[in-house]
Amino acid sequence: MAHLAELDVEEPETRAVLADDVVVVAEFRDRIYPGLVETGRVERGGDKPFHTVVNAENYHALEMLTYTHRHSIDAIYIDPPYNTGARDWKYDNDYVASDDDYRHSKWLAFMERRLKICRELMRSDATLVATIDEHEVNRLGVLLDQLFPESTRQLVTIVNNPKGVTQGYLSRVEEYAFFVFGPDARIGSVDDDLLTHRDMADAEGELQRPRWKGLLRSGDDSLRADRKDMFYPVWFDESTGRLSHAGEALPLDETPDFSPQDGLTPIWPIRRDMKEGPTRAAPRRSILDYALHPHL
Repeated sequence: MAHLAELDVEEPETRAVLADDVVVVAEFRDRIYPGLVETGRVERGGDKPFHTVVNAENYHALEMLTYTHRHSIDAIYIDPPYNTGARDWKYDNDYVASDDDYRHSKWLAFMERRLKICRELMRSDATLVATIDEHEVNRLGVLLDQLFPESTRQLVTIVNNPKGVTQGYLSRVEEYAFFVFGPDARIGSVDDDLLTHRDMADAEGELQRPRWKGLLRSGDDSLRADRKDMFYPVWFDESTGRLSHAGEALPLDETPDFSPQDGLTPIWPIRRDMKEGPTRAAPRRSILDYALHPHL
């Protein structure tokens, strides 16, 4: 039961009605606080972290989170409509056609409203990731710079179709991901350069096949004489298929020896045109680390 009473009258009338029959009417400028109704859950057990799925229009869901998670989100990943002109998404109760003169403006307005709320949710060390393709990549970049002036923005190319899509001109093989790092965000070091093919990793994900091309210095100072202390062999164990160790730098007046020693085969930094060049790894750093983890 709900007990109702009139307000702002000298003799208020009161009455009792069923709570299910009560409808709340918001007056103009009254604040409305949204909430969620749980419809089910999948738990991992105990106090382990769990996921929450919010089934709502994304703008309304984001606004709701500002009441509970303002400035507390560590990472946000969004995969917005690419605005290709396809009839698979809509806003303003209508489709955005490919021949609409205001197609880009409408898309930017759509994105701006949602990104502004994302900004309110993010911590100062949070990261926002937004995927996009060539249709709106430039406009999205400008919008992100405008909305996140204190953050660092980077664009990453994603090869999602190595065969390519011709579309009448050059084949397109990629999409993009914008990374927006908050002013206090820091990047951790990992053993994945995001460039190595999967067949270059073992079952545990450790890189095993060295990227030989990346070991040779190119451009300036790319000759052996330019870096006298960086021309040395890497010894390869054919019985195990692994690199063993790096040898000592060879004096400039001596010729490299390709003879195996103690079951190990020397690999010298020599290009296909037979020019001798220095390695890219400095003497202070293990050449083996560079061969297996060139991104570190």
